[in-house]
Amino acid sequence: MNKEKIEHLRTRIASHFRQRYEFDRVTVSLTLGCAILTAICYWLMNVMANVASIRSPDNRVVAPLPDAGFEKIGKIAALYLTDLFDAIAILPAVIFLLCVHRTPLACAVQTLIACSIGCILRITTVAITSFPDPRLDCERVTGSPFHSVSLHRCGDAMYSGHTMLFVLGALIWTSFSPLTWLYRAITVFFWGCAVGGGVIIIANRSHYTVDVLVACYVMVGAWYFVQWWWHQWVVVPNRLVTLRFPHGHLYDQRGCKLTTVAAASHHHHSTMTSADLTYRHQQHTHDTNSATEHSLPMTMQDVTVPPLNGQGNFSSAPAIPSPSASRPEVTIHQAA
Repeated sequence: MNKEKIEHLRTRIASHFRQRYEFDRVTVSLTLGCAILTAICYWLMNVMANVASIRSPDNRVVAPLPDAGFEKIGKIAALYLTDLFDAIAILPAVIFLLCVHRTPLACAVQTLIACSIGCILRITTVAITSFPDPRLDCERVTGSPFHSVSLHRCGDAMYSGHTMLFVLGALIWTSFSPLTWLYRAITVFFWGCAVGGGVIIIANRSHYTVDVLVACYVMVGAWYFVQWWWHQWVVVPNRLVTLRFPHGHLYDQRGCKLTTVAAASHHHHSTMTSADLTYRHQQHTHDTNSATEHSLPMTMQDVTVPPLNGQGNFSSAPAIPSPSASRPEVTIHQAA
């Protein structure tokens, strides 16, 4: 009996996941590929942050740089708050996408791509220019950069990885949550957490103020670049035709249901740009004209008649010799 209950429960769970996510080879492969790319980017970012720590000048010898944020915000010693705010920003957003949103895989892929872009930009900048760390009790990396892991190392300045996650969590709610008063309030709350987390980073002297601001700019830019790319090459029909995420024809980006086929069709057309609509109109007009030309019968107006030349012949036709000109002359001699 217990085996039957377990089997029944397993069947119900499997059925729920099939109906909820509609897993197929393309979408699962793309989602896993983006997750692997993000993991590789985070590993490389940790390596380059260790390189930056090794290269950074000793802040006990070289004084930290002057910073306007340090002058206005008092100093605290609560590094755990930066990690706590990361968890507050990311975990609820992940739970919302995977367990509540109606198009979880599409949202997950967009989020992972945006996060990977932010990591790649940080990989290429964090160790280029070395800054003295603003926090005197930072952890200096001395071993291999490939094996050391630290969240608050020295020299890990440009730009703030914690702020990237603050902003990423707020952007998930901004772009993917339904436009109801409840979700609007949640979105405002998480943007407040992002701002508060940035202030806590500056107060802890974990980063310079410019590190926090640049992280905000980079993450917002990467996010909306991915949104534009997704609209142009996935949402708009006839682009990546084979890439159709589950429930994409039934729910919009915010998870709101398109109740009828007409509404789904309207959603597809409303997400097309003016250039796409113009191109499709031109193609339709060209196809209609071609079909009309082939269906009409030929008339005398469709026959092109070459003009007459001065001698009364068709100018484009070769001249026909007269019978006298073509007959050979014959001379007859009579016998005497």
